[in-house]
Amino acid sequence: EKAGWPQAVECAALAPDESPEEVFTALATHKEKIVAVVGHQPSLGKLLAACLPTQVLGGVAPQAFEFKKMGVALVSFAKNPRPGAGTLQWFVPPRVLRATQ
Repeated sequence: EKAGWPQAVECAALAPDESPEEVFTALATHKEKIVAVVGHQPSLGKLLAACLPTQVLGGVAPQAFEFKKMGVALVSFAKNPRPGAGTLQWFVPPRVLRATQ
C-alpha cells in the first residue's frame, strides 16, 4: 500500500509444483508492462533461470539464484516474456536490502 502498487492477484501458476512455463503462460494474459512476481524457493530460482538465455555458459542453474526472504531481482524482456528471452538487470540479496533499513 505504501508503495502505491495495485492490489495483489493470486496466481495458481506460482504454486510450488508448477513449472516456470506455467508462469510464462500466465504472464501472457497480462497487458501490464510491469509485473511483480512474488513467491518462494525453489520456484523463484527456477523461474529466474528459465528467463535467462540458455546459450550463456551452457545455461543457468536454478541454484545460482538463492532467493531468501526479501531477495529481489529485476528481469526485463524486449517483447513478451518467454523462456530464455530475459535480461537480468539486477539481483539483490536480502543482506543488501537489510543494510539500507
